[in-house]
Amino acid sequence: MPLPNFLIAGVSKCGTSSLYHYLRTHPDIYFPSLKEPMFFLSNGVKIPREGIGDAVSDKGVIKDLTAYSNLFSESKGVKRIGEATAEYVYYYRNTIKKIYTTLGDIPIIIIIRNPVDRAYSAYMHLIRDNREYLSFEGALKEEPNRICQNYAPLWRYTKVGFYYEPIKAYMNAFSRIKVYLFDDLVSDPLALVKDCFDFLEVDNQFIPGNIGDRFAQTGIPRFKVIYNFIANQNPVRSAIKPLVRIFINREKREQIKEGIRRRFLVHKPSMKSETRYQLTQLFRDDVLRLQELIGRDLSNWIKVEG
Repeated sequence: MPLPNFLIAGVSKCGTSSLYHYLRTHPDIYFPSLKEPMFFLSNGVKIPREGIGDAVSDKGVIKDLTAYSNLFSESKGVKRIGEATAEYVYYYRNTIKKIYTTLGDIPIIIIIRNPVDRAYSAYMHLIRDNREYLSFEGALKEEPNRICQNYAPLWRYTKVGFYYEPIKAYMNAFSRIKVYLFDDLVSDPLALVKDCFDFLEVDNQFIPGNIGDRFAQTGIPRFKVIYNFIANQNPVRSAIKPLVRIFINREKREQIKEGIRRRFLVHKPSMKSETRYQLTQLFRDDVLRLQELIGRDLSNWIKVEG
């Protein structure tokens, strides 16, 4: 029964999609085309979620071990088998024991981002998809109510950004944890990917053909009506989807989707300076503890301008 021997465990809006697409091009690494099967949080986490546009059912969640193993049925002869679900870190209390029991002491990759920027990126992701209707400040105030109503983690703008406790728990449970920074992925993606290859003990001379491409980008659509028609669900898309899936595989469909985003999305507006200051103060203590835990200088995350 083929199963993963490493995981990208999180965090959402920190570059997990880009890292997944880079790593899966390596000839010694196999990822299934389904990103985010959510198998290790299928027990104990309430699904479906209740947010606008959240999954109305648990259809996309892999619950059965046999079905999960089937995702990796084409991995024969590959040294590293991976799986990527960005919520595994956030739901660490539910996932760690199940991962360890099922897969053993496997290598775990976690990528994190300045929690203030991560929060705003999650907000802009939902704005992009026409799901968020509040201002950023209004959405921050509404976050506790949305958590109580079981909105998906993408709506939990600040809650997801407290990394210290989840990462510490993973480090206590697994002997091989690699924590990367989104800043490094942006400034030198090839160096980060090569370090991943070293961590996974595969050929680090391989260069992904898509290195530097950005995946799951956010922003305001330049032509909102056209973008929504192409990128979001509608009767026309639903009608042609079965035909598209016959002739275009999931990887190619993802490339097309990202190409549309790069073409139609404009830069996102800036966060209000007072909001950035308040969020920086909110995360300050957690960031200070985190930098000691992972041995990285994160002072820039809590630097206050002006």
